[in-house]
Amino acid sequence: MAERKHFPFPTLLDSSTHNGPNDTHKCLVTEPGMCSLARSKSTSQGVWYFDLILARIITAQLIRATVRLHSRGIVHGDIHLGNILFTLPSSFYSSSTENLYTTYREPIRETVQRLDGVSQLPVNVPAYVVPPE
Repeated sequence: MAERKHFPFPTLLDSSTHNGPNDTHKCLVTEPGMCSLARSKSTSQGVWYFDLILARIITAQLIRATVRLHSRGIVHGDIHLGNILFTLPSSFYSSSTENLYTTYREPIRETVQRLDGVSQLPVNVPAYVVPPE
């Protein structure tokens, strides 16, 4: 975790390779991010800004992260506000589900329903989803 003080990288949990119609891609699984810069802008109701110090910190971290990726032979290729994420506080990972629900509220769940009129869902389809807010 000492590395995290210097570079804003989440912990790598797993990786795989995806063979798709547009070539083969390496997929990385990391700790979940929280909110993207684009999301923070879209939910701010027109008052989106960071004070100068915070904007400089975010910019410096993005530059350092990009340099670190490049030094390891990795090129992101699609850096934009939608995939620059804020990380969750470390207390998030050690909190119980009940404590998280008390702090952040329980997620809104929507029942999955088939559009073809069949009442039974296939076994690989969840009974509910949690849509993004």
